[in-house]
Amino acid sequence: MILTISGFAGTGKSTVLDLIHARLGNNYTCIHSGNVFRAWAQRCELDVREFALRAPGDEHMLAVINAVMDEQAAALGIELPAEASSERDPDHKLDWLTKAAMLKPGARLLVEGRSGAFLALKLAIPAFNVRLVAHPRECASRVVAREGGDFNGQLERIQRREEENRARFRHLYKCDLERLPYDLVVDTTERTPQQVAQYILDTCGQPID
Repeated sequence: MILTISGFAGTGKSTVLDLIHARLGNNYTCIHSGNVFRAWAQRCELDVREFALRAPGDEHMLAVINAVMDEQAAALGIELPAEASSERDPDHKLDWLTKAAMLKPGARLLVEGRSGAFLALKLAIPAFNVRLVAHPRECASRVVAREGGDFNGQLERIQRREEENRARFRHLYKCDLERLPYDLVVDTTERTPQQVAQYILDTCGQPID
């Protein structure tokens, strides 16, 4: 089974994916898009936002990303096509990594990130695609609990990032993030991560290993 989970900051996607991974066992591998980006940015000694802006035009950074991608591909047991190395946009580099993992024969894969469902649908790869949503104020409360900071500041930051991510998605994939035909949309506002994870497993009908 391939399961993709997308959602904006504070909806619980990373926590829910980790819970599902714990339930399904080590026969499944995970791709956390945020973790992949953070690993690239950290190796380039930049924060994620600056990394995303600078990487496409920086040959040294692109070489660093390619080296880290090779390490990540080896950990996933996949080979990347040559196009992955020549791609300059970090989002599309991540897409190459995700596509290769999805196309691996017999893939048992959990994908966190906004492009996962799009790629599965575009490539006609059987997958169960989930989108998590939550009230912005609840998202902000969760981010404050996790990262600290001022509530109103985090709320404004989340709303600004949502608009930026929507625009970025339209630019990259020529479609609207919310209009993809997800198999399941879950409002996590009043649900615990454990309840959301169990609901997803129950709905997709995936037996627990």
